Amino acid sequence: MKRLPHLLPMLLLIAALSGCASMSKNECLNANWESIGYGDGSRGVHYTKLEKHRQSCAEYQVVPDHDAYRHGWEQGIRNYCTADNGYRTGQAGKAHRNICPADVAPDYLAGWQRGVRQYCSPENGLRQGLNGKRYSGICPVDLEPAYRDFYKLGQDVRTARAEHQRAERDVKQMEKRLAAEQNPDVHRKLLHQLERLQHREAKSDATMIAVEACMSSDWFDAGFRDGEDGYARRAGEIASVCRSYGIAADRVGYRQGWQQGNQHYCTYKTGIYLGQTNQPYSGVCAGMQHQRFWQGYERGRAIYRADRYEAHPKPVKKREAKRQVIELKRLPGLPEKEREAAPAPSHTRGGHGDLSISEKPHDNRDKLKHPMPEKSHKPEVKEKQHDDDDDHEEHQENRSH
Repeated sequence: MKRLPHLLPMLLLIAALSGCASMSKNECLNANWESIGYGDGSRGVHYTKLEKHRQSCAEYQVVPDHDAYRHGWEQGIRNYCTADNGYRTGQAGKAHRNICPADVAPDYLAGWQRGVRQYCSPENGLRQGLNGKRYSGICPVDLEPAYRDFYKLGQDVRTARAEHQRAERDVKQMEKRLAAEQNPDVHRKLLHQLERLQHREAKSDATMIAVEACMSSDWFDAGFRDGEDGYARRAGEIASVCRSYGIAADRVGYRQGWQQGNQHYCTYKTGIYLGQTNQPYSGVCAGMQHQRFWQGYERGRAIYRADRYEAHPKPVKKREAKRQVIELKRLPGLPEKEREAAPAPSHTRGGHGDLSISEKPHDNRDKLKHPMPEKSHKPEVKEKQHDDDDDHEEHQENRSH
């Protein structure tokens, strides 16, 4: 017994290497094949599992009793082929296997079909795409278009987030190298590399904001993040992205968010950070905010022209730490207790705090494949600071009428 601790790792390794074996030596030597068949059938295992049992027991010169196993399996499979088990299988997204006897197959199939309709919701399609799961192709014809649209959206959000994380990591690493570099020639080369990396980061951030906006029924967050990142208003551009997934836009919420986010962007510190790495200014600031931003930007540009880098930190985004909490309320399928426990977003929109996807049936195919999201209850700000692609698109629509 004292040697057991030393033998345990080896035993675990042997067990891992022999993971395909369905039965142990003791089980083979003392097998009740009818009972084994009954157990396999009760779990919904196909009777061809007997072949794996045969391979496992061949090492110990044990031959399974095929007739006894099949007799037990036929009794067990009847216990498995119920409507409840069919429902659970379909709800888990598993394909229907035609293993049930003819007299009980209809009940199992009816349950499976009900479960599949639960599985093939747009909300679950989004979740599966976000988690990197494969689509099994089991959705019925009337549910598949919406499911696939949201599944593709989840995949694209997952890809955009990964790309943005890589871009952010590369920028941070380059900033550290620049701050520590003493050789002027090397420093100049690194400075230009940082400029390219920051352009890549900004591009990936814009893509991520757009696809994440399509997951929400309220675009306030997308507008806020665009404004905070210094983008001109691009509600029309994002609406075009979401349209490819059959999702309508909330332009009012976007504009409200953009106006608030823009105030966090138009600061002296942001100006210095952008100027010192020669990043372009999109001209989105106005009034006193423009003056403060431009003073910082000119100082940063002077630093850049002198081939220096003072490592002014990137301004902290006001909502960065809260984004994941808000997303808990946005994602569908969250357990009710977790949904209630998730803090509400920091901005108020007249009680419109839940950002979850609409649960109404996606049947308005005459307009878009998926329903128009609920709009923010805040009154729209009438004064417009800048023309944007959204304004231009609305003007064209009005002229057409």
